[in-house]
Amino acid sequence: MSNRWIQLDGSAKHYMLRWLASYSFSHPSTLGIRRRLGAHNLASALSFQPQYSTGKTRPGNVEKLLVVATIFINHFGTPADWFLTNTGSASGPSSNPVLVFGTLALVGVLSLGLVGNGEAVFRVLATEPLIPALFFLLGLSPLWSGYFAESLNGAINLGLMGLFATILLVRFELRQIIHLAAIAMAIGIVMDLIWVVAMGEYGQNSVGHWDGLGTQKNDLGGHSLIALLVLLVAARTSGTRRFIYYGLSIVTAVLLVGSQSKTALAAGILSTGCLVVFVVFRSRKTLFGAVLLSISSASVVAVLFVTANIGLIANWLDRDITFSGRTQLWGLVLSGISERPWFGYGYDGFFQGPLSSAHPISAQADWAPTHAHNAYMQMALHVGLIGVVIFVAFTARAVVRATNCSRVVPGPLGLLPLVYMTMVIMVSFTESGVFAQRFGLVLMLVIIVNAKTQVDLHELTAALRSSAHKNDQDGIDLDLRDGDQAADTADFATSL
Repeated sequence: MSNRWIQLDGSAKHYMLRWLASYSFSHPSTLGIRRRLGAHNLASALSFQPQYSTGKTRPGNVEKLLVVATIFINHFGTPADWFLTNTGSASGPSSNPVLVFGTLALVGVLSLGLVGNGEAVFRVLATEPLIPALFFLLGLSPLWSGYFAESLNGAINLGLMGLFATILLVRFELRQIIHLAAIAMAIGIVMDLIWVVAMGEYGQNSVGHWDGLGTQKNDLGGHSLIALLVLLVAARTSGTRRFIYYGLSIVTAVLLVGSQSKTALAAGILSTGCLVVFVVFRSRKTLFGAVLLSISSASVVAVLFVTANIGLIANWLDRDITFSGRTQLWGLVLSGISERPWFGYGYDGFFQGPLSSAHPISAQADWAPTHAHNAYMQMALHVGLIGVVIFVAFTARAVVRATNCSRVVPGPLGLLPLVYMTMVIMVSFTESGVFAQRFGLVLMLVIIVNAKTQVDLHELTAALRSSAHKNDQDGIDLDLRDGDQAADTADFATSL
């Protein structure tokens, strides 16, 4: 793909593709391309461009502000969460009614941008059928849950996150989404720092671990890890705000270390090591093998962190070799899964206090867990082995698509999907994973769908370049009427 193509903005790219499609696909010389790509793939590639590129209204400042607010409250919570002290158990903002109704209101207003864009919404959903399938299964799970209200609340939250991701994909380009997210992260990280330094028991627990706006160190570690990635990508793709984002990235790294969340630290370190491999092999044919080997190796190391009797690792983690009782917990959770293996206990229907199916686990373990501390086991508790199979298949396909995207999209935006999926996989071994991170889930959906989009566009333009050359030789003229955008498009046509 030429540098000229990379320099065009989304609307110019979209205009160029429509011009190519309008004459190249009607020319006899493109019969082979039509057969290989097909009209469906062409329509899909065109539909993935943000809708303002096809003549719709560009997102205004109010819409952008609503997006920042939605990201912020779903990543850092609300005041109802910020002034809670550590209770000694894992917790999160998902049950906070202020957060639920606030998100419902914000996403409800933002969804007005989808009016008239039904085809684009359908194309987004059709990009990865496994995502709607898993969401549908989780949405139905309250029907067989012993805690219908709690499961329904979780399913509604999940649906709101899916809708928010769809809105972002239809209305914004990835670069815009990252920069809007970076604004939300900047505000939240500054508040985290204030809470740690000045808010006493609300920012630190009794043993000195930093909690920030969360209620325990893993809250701070988890949202700091995602914030660090977003801020670094924003810094690499920004102009005037670059040094601000780099400075905030340093603050975020300090908060990540200060949280002493070993899961987040391990995921960050392992993902950084994998990133080095990705950069080295990015332009080589052996990239996919390098990705598979590096992620597999990092996964083995992550498992060793949790289960192996290695003194050095145990000392570094300042934990026993069972990683704070996780291996004991997993054995008990597997017993619970075996009782309802196919459809599970419904979304958030297992760990629900002394009267729930998790009570025997709390009685036998020396702590009171509120989730499985493993994403795959947690998914099995939610929706059984059927859900686990869908989740694992989606993760594998996402890694493949992220790898392909890193080949065709230059710069940090091309590597973002691969690095983020590596983080997702690492965290999944010792925490409940991306489905427990509200904005983390949205970010994953956005970057994976976008990765598939970019690969489709690359294949489309590559296939049409030779056709454009031939049609130019045959005397077919450009019909361009849009001023500067037409000039950009004409220059690109010349560079094909």
